[in-house]
Amino acid sequence: RTGHGVHPRGRMDQDETIRLARHAQKIGADGVGVVTPSYFTVDEKAMVEYYKTVCAALPEDFPVYVYVIPQLAHNDVSAETMEKIAAVCKNVVGVKYSFADMRRINDYLQVRGGNFSVVPGADDLFLPCLACGCDGVVSGCSGPFPEAFVNVYKAFQSGDLPPPARPRWRPPSW
Repeated sequence: RTGHGVHPRGRMDQDETIRLARHAQKIGADGVGVVTPSYFTVDEKAMVEYYKTVCAALPEDFPVYVYVIPQLAHNDVSAETMEKIAAVCKNVVGVKYSFADMRRINDYLQVRGGNFSVVPGADDLFLPCLACGCDGVVSGCSGPFPEAFVNVYKAFQSGDLPPPARPRWRPPSW
């Protein structure tokens, strides 16, 4: 690893997205996260073509994460569509999914027969997502407050997690 990380890229213009992704690769980034087209709704075929075009402009061994943030980008990517993108874009290695939907996260974990990296963007789902098989988290809060995330990750990796807390609410006993 170069230590440069994965650089998120995305613009309203496909050519600008490609230019920025190529720049990230040129300066030594480990990969890029390419956000879905935003503002205008696109269908599945257009979504697959978008990623196919962007990925074809990059070296085949340069990792690309599909960055799905439907609540802000106006476009979603189902697990079925992700499977199609992954089939035609060999350099797509995973998804950064920024919506708190554990069912979708589990569906993404099945892409390419389970050989697909999934990183959530919802901070509060970090530990449950690790338990499901996700690789980590891309978190806004972990930048200024990395210690909590590092501690959770280390505890998960070592198996040194505390037992679940007692429920605070109990059903009435009639």
